[in-house]
Amino acid sequence: MKKVILILFLMFFTFSLFAEIPEIVNEQKISFQASPFLLGFYIFSILADDGEYAFPISFDILYTLNKYFILSIAPSFYIGNMEEFGYTLGQNSGRYILIGDKQLSISMSPGLLFKPFGTMIKGWYIGTDLGIGFNKNISTDEYSLILNISGNTGYTWVFRNGFTISLGGFISYGLSYGSAFNIFDLKMGYSF
Repeated sequence: MKKVILILFLMFFTFSLFAEIPEIVNEQKISFQASPFLLGFYIFSILADDGEYAFPISFDILYTLNKYFILSIAPSFYIGNMEEFGYTLGQNSGRYILIGDKQLSISMSPGLLFKPFGTMIKGWYIGTDLGIGFNKNISTDEYSLILNISGNTGYTWVFRNGFTISLGGFISYGLSYGSAFNIFDLKMGYSF
């Protein structure tokens, strides 16, 4: 009877030990994410008959510094001529608004995310970022500076296969547009 109890104890201990190893080994440290709404802008631009177009490219690169802090970098590129175009850039929400003419915009939004529960990429986050870059009116060769600061919060789900979904919101203040906020900032991507 003592041997049976000892064997059951060792089996339970061994199974519980190995059950936790994959979580430790498979903690994702890097994530690439983009907004699925970009596809809508591409399709709209291709199908529109009015000559307006918008081609935004923006994605987020997240790198885990430790369980509580994540470095975020969000490069962004836009070319288009839509009458009014506003787009949320990156996980940490740089934002610019372009009005009329053919525009070119390039920006970078470095930021820092804090994970209060120490969950690395997955889980609830709060953060801040600084958006820097420029807009160029291609018709008139006029330039304007993109400079904004943003605060954001949200939640990130990371599934077993690495598929990642982030849903959050932000508030930002920029030189060219004043203050803006978005309560629905959706990103999808892959974490590894």
